[in-house]
Amino acid sequence: MQNIYIPHNNTVFNQFFKDVTQYVVTKTSGAEPEWTHIPQMHRSYITRVYIEWNDVYSLSLSPPHSLEATKEIDYIRARTERALITFINRFLLEQPVTEFDRDNMGIIKCKTRAPRIEANEVVEMELKLRNIREMLVDFWNSDSAPKQNRVSTS
Repeated sequence: MQNIYIPHNNTVFNQFFKDVTQYVVTKTSGAEPEWTHIPQMHRSYITRVYIEWNDVYSLSLSPPHSLEATKEIDYIRARTERALITFINRFLLEQPVTEFDRDNMGIIKCKTRAPRIEANEVVEMELKLRNIREMLVDFWNSDSAPKQNRVSTS
């Protein structure tokens, strides 16, 4: 699964979700739609999810709102965010959707690839139980004297 940037601020998230939904509807509508890889069922679902989110989001625009309303907003936000991420990963990160289309929708891929590090040494290790939730880890390079590091596990 690819990682994409999802805005944390509700206002920015609402605009992002709206842009994605409107762009998808535009590209999949008409007599000869440009995108035919998104089934009608999935397009309708993401549109319904956006409408549900927008209804709840509009409640947050008129402060003050109750703790229950805040919890409901957070709950719906979590659900809609998962649905949106799944939809984007499934339909919008591959062809026929282009980088130009993703830029227009505001979809930004996060690069999370870690650098590759070559290990040229052999390490020996010994684990010993120390106390409750505590371990003593003895490790050393095969060519050097042992080092002791205390690691606490929870």
